[in-house]
Amino acid sequence: MYIKLAVITCIFLLNISNISKASVDLAIADDETYKRPNAWAQNLVSPHSNSKVLLTNANHVSSRPGVSIAWRNANQVEEVEVRVLNFGDEPSMAKVYVDIVDESGAQLLHLEPPEELRIIRVPAYSRGGKEGKILRMKADWGLNALIDRFDIARIRYHVKATVEAQGVEDSNLLNNSKVKSWNIPFRVNPNQTNSYNYTFTNHHSKTKKLKWMFEHTPYPRGWFIEGVPEENNEITLKPGESIYGTLTMKAPSQVQEGDFLEARLSLVDMDENRIFMQNEWFQIYDTKPPSVTDYRLISLDDGTLAIQALVSDHGSGILEATGVSTEFSVDGGKTWARKAHNYKVGNFVRPTLFETVIGPFKSGTKVQLRFTAKDTAGNAATIIPEDAVSFFAPPGANQLLENAYIFPRTQKNPIFEIDKLQEIQVNLKKLKKQGIPLESVDFSKPNKTGVDPIQLSAMGIGPSRYHEVIADLKRIEGITLDFSKVIPMNIKRLNTDIDKMLNLTTIEVVAR
Repeated sequence: MYIKLAVITCIFLLNISNISKASVDLAIADDETYKRPNAWAQNLVSPHSNSKVLLTNANHVSSRPGVSIAWRNANQVEEVEVRVLNFGDEPSMAKVYVDIVDESGAQLLHLEPPEELRIIRVPAYSRGGKEGKILRMKADWGLNALIDRFDIARIRYHVKATVEAQGVEDSNLLNNSKVKSWNIPFRVNPNQTNSYNYTFTNHHSKTKKLKWMFEHTPYPRGWFIEGVPEENNEITLKPGESIYGTLTMKAPSQVQEGDFLEARLSLVDMDENRIFMQNEWFQIYDTKPPSVTDYRLISLDDGTLAIQALVSDHGSGILEATGVSTEFSVDGGKTWARKAHNYKVGNFVRPTLFETVIGPFKSGTKVQLRFTAKDTAGNAATIIPEDAVSFFAPPGANQLLENAYIFPRTQKNPIFEIDKLQEIQVNLKKLKKQGIPLESVDFSKPNKTGVDPIQLSAMGIGPSRYHEVIADLKRIEGITLDFSKVIPMNIKRLNTDIDKMLNLTTIEVVAR
């Protein structure tokens, strides 16, 4: 089993058409991954009675909930980042948390921020509430194990993000929670029918009085979900009782590339007027696999191999949590192990940086490698680019693997950018000689360290995270490398019959 490190990024984004005039309105809105016009949308009126069409403004449809699973820190343990916005004209104290639940809504894992961030202040919309605040949940190995097991077995699970106002009334509780679902039927094929089986169970100790709520983006031409429950039907659900049902959608014979549909079926607690539980169903017609560039393979002196690539997918987006991986074999290709790549920077649509480290391997071991990048619709890229680069890193370079903050999303981790590293070290020595502390450097503008402020901004690293940049620089400052020992390494492409049959690339390298 491979080790994964996940980051759930819950982005509470702006819904322009629903900005509240009330004093406080905390909300979880949609991310921007699929915030684009739906080319074949028919109209903005739902054909389902009392249902809501999801819109962000007059030109773009809404997208999936702003919850994403990835893995990107060097400690290989879960982190959770949450952005909270306030659409109201008054500030509010807020509590934010994330629940991982199973198919029926039973809680599997509850994640909260560190103790000092359990309650945060979210400013009014015009005073920073529009941009919001980002906080990080406490790391938890349990999420690694859960995602690993559920994704291998293709078991459905949901990630529910919630924000709650503290000490004041929130004007709209229905937008305080949102759920994103995994291991569901995403792919649409012409003339074929997709089905979504749902289960809602009352896992509480009290009887709940509930009603249905169905929301969806505008239907592409010929798309229509069948089996939507009537929203006016009141439901009484006793503890332990469940409701089952099925939604179906048959695609027409003509489907346009990139057409998608985001639908959410919720049960609303009628006494509290908040989401009791929600299921999400995202569907997309996407036939194009991800694009893979800048493949780099680095052999380290401790016998490990570091692998990095840029992956993009402008259709359905790179599959979160398990979308990019390396398979490796040390017995001539008879058996294979798999390791997911850590997400570094990007948004899973534009070029996104993924890295992994495998090994260590005994010196002289022939290691065969394969690479896979999958998108949400199930398309896979399995060809390693012809311009892939490999080299032996100088002794001690393994210390650089965790330093990724100060390099742009479309360039390499320090271990892949030896020339850049050497330049930064020279600059740091000059600053030290001049008696200028790193804490005094303004990273928002061109500076003497050589760290590009535009690149930092592109990665979302602002003043609140400059301490991470300084920590990386201090680590780099103390690393001594012999740059003359950077030696190109041969990549052998096997081009086997299996490679040709499965349209994949198998390469072979010899461990140091």
